[in-house]
Parts: sequence; structure tokens; C-alpha cells
Amino acid sequence: ALPAQAQDLQGKWGVGGFIAYQAPLYSFGERWNANTDKYGINMSYVSSSRITMELEYHHAEFDNGILETRPFTWGVTNLEYASEDINPDSEYPMKFNSLLLSAIVHFRRDRQMDEGSFSPYVVVGAGFYDHLAVAKNIIWPGQNEGEALAAGAGVDAAGLTLPAVVMAPQEDTRTALAITAGVGLEAFLTPTIAIDTRLRYHFMMSELRPYDS
Repeated sequence: ALPAQAQDLQGKWGVGGFIAYQAPLYSFGERWNANTDKYGINMSYVSSSRITMELEYHHAEFDNGILETRPFTWGVTNLEYASEDINPDSEYPMKFNSLLLSAIVHFRRDRQMDEGSFSPYVVVGAGFYDHLAVAKNIIWPGQNEGEALAAGAGVDAAGLTLPAVVMAPQEDTRTALAITAGVGLEAFLTPTIAIDTRLRYHFMMSELRPYDS
């Protein structure tokens, strides 16, 4: 039988907020290679002594996407340029608004909410990640010198024409199914306030639009 204190946890609700540090990986990391913060809120329900269900909303933004930062070779001069260096208004950000339902499985069957108590756990979940990528004022590498001059091109220190034509703004927005898994540690500062530290991996089942450049 469970201790009375563990039984008392069942049916309890909680509300919290969080700030997290995240790093994009694989093909997503190739498009946006800068780590960033995300923030959100969650609601939790203790369904048993070891299992807590959690509903989470989070928001995140990635800046400095590859279309903005990666150098390209312009055929007119055979020199490399990055869009952000030619046009400071170049942007290729990615924004996420996501909803996730997770199960937190605690290792300790006798976990408590007493001051100083702690409980390690594993967390698994799934949800929907809505993401929006916007490409604006991105320099078009395929332009010729006449097109650049017609767009008001400047020259560099050597007197060579700089590319100036920008691509039309493009948006890629999708809602993707995602799964997550990780480990964490719940530590109570008081019977009603806890700090939750966790490490999670998110796998999003979606495709990133191939932009022509």
C-alpha cells in the first residue's frame, strides 16, 4: 500500500511557467544554427502517486536563418556575399507556438510535496507545433549586373557592383505533429512551490520549404 502522503497527492492540480534553453539539431539546425530561449505555461494533474499529466503551451523564436547569413557566390564578380551584409533589412526568422500533452512518470512511488523533497522522473509526450518561417529582403543570387544596377546597386571598395535585387517575401507556415522525451527532477521549496529541471528532445514530423535563391 502507498503511504498516506503519497495517496494525498492524487487528484491535485498545479499551474506553472517556465523558461527553457533550446538548440536546433540536424536539418533544422542547418537552417537556424543559433540557440535560443523559449517560454511558456503548463497545467499539471496528479493522476496517481507516480504519474502526472501535463498540458503545456510554449513559444519560441529563431533568428539569423541561413538565407540571411550564409554567403553565396555572385556570378558577376565571383565574390561571396551574405544577404545581411548587403541589405541590413534581410530577415529569415522562425516562430513556434506549440501545444503539448505529456506524461511525467516519477521513479519514487512515495514522492511527497514536503519542503526539501525531490523526485526524479522521465517525461514523454506528443502535441502540435505550429511554426511560421518568413523570408524578407533576401538578396537574390541569380541577378545579373543590369538588374542589380536597375535596383540601385552600390559598389564596394574596389568599385565592383554589389547585388541589390531582393526576392519577393515568402512565408512557410505549417502545423506539425511532434513527440518529445526526456528526464527531469522535481524539487519542492515549499509544499506549494517546486522547481522543475528537465532535459528533453523534441522530434517534429514536418518539412521545411525549399526556398529558391
